[in-house]
Amino acid sequence: MIFSFIAYRIFNQLKWPNESKEILFYNKDVVEIFHNYSHISSEMDLLLERGEYADQIIETSDGYKIPVSNDVLLFRLGSQQLAQKAINLSKAKEKEDVLLFLKWVYGGIIHGNIEREKVYKMCVELEIGDQFYDKLGPEGLLLDLEQAFQDEESKDFTIIVNKKRIKVHKFLLFARSNLFRGMFVSLQENNINEIKEHSSKSVQTMQIFIKSLYTDNVDLSGVKNAEQVIIELPEAFDFYQIDQKSKVFNRMKVQISDLKNPKKNKKF
Repeated sequence: MIFSFIAYRIFNQLKWPNESKEILFYNKDVVEIFHNYSHISSEMDLLLERGEYADQIIETSDGYKIPVSNDVLLFRLGSQQLAQKAINLSKAKEKEDVLLFLKWVYGGIIHGNIEREKVYKMCVELEIGDQFYDKLGPEGLLLDLEQAFQDEESKDFTIIVNKKRIKVHKFLLFARSNLFRGMFVSLQENNINEIKEHSSKSVQTMQIFIKSLYTDNVDLSGVKNAEQVIIELPEAFDFYQIDQKSKVFNRMKVQISDLKNPKKNKKF
């Protein structure tokens, strides 16, 4: 189903809460405290907490029901077999342990030593103990997202820009864009898999915008018509209601400075 949401954009101004958390992030034997935990990890964690983007229900051994997304499990665990195995294993665990494991799956988030040990134990039971640290924290999540960006076959949503079809993962739009989240929630009974882009952005700008959702970064090196992109990209972030974009824009400002002063030849 193709959906055009220009009217929806006008009448719905949804905002997500900005959350600032102090979380213990473990990188092998090194423990560091991160303030304002990575935006993408926080947004994926909210996806789990809200339970809105879910097509599976895990009923834990102590009787709690936890909605989860098979798309996210597949994206992070790497195969449908592992995703189903994780669901089956979770049914034999108590709610507390399952939620700890799912927070690691969704956002790479771990809060302390005890939680780390519990999640690692579940990973070992799933025979993915060697992946525990690789997928930990925002760095691990972003590595998986960068790989997902390259995987066109797994992308299940299309944005049509001037007849050009740009594919993207629906769960990522749900997690990162307040506009898309509101649209998907309000129209959840409809099988929406395409939209037409109505904000008059160029194909190049929209391609860079979509990539930035995966990478938390904007790379303008080698971009043609960079001045047009510089104007349109902030508008795209505002139109699609992307929170927590300061990191992206700060890096973009440096690149804009480089474009205006190429003799400086800065490296990033």
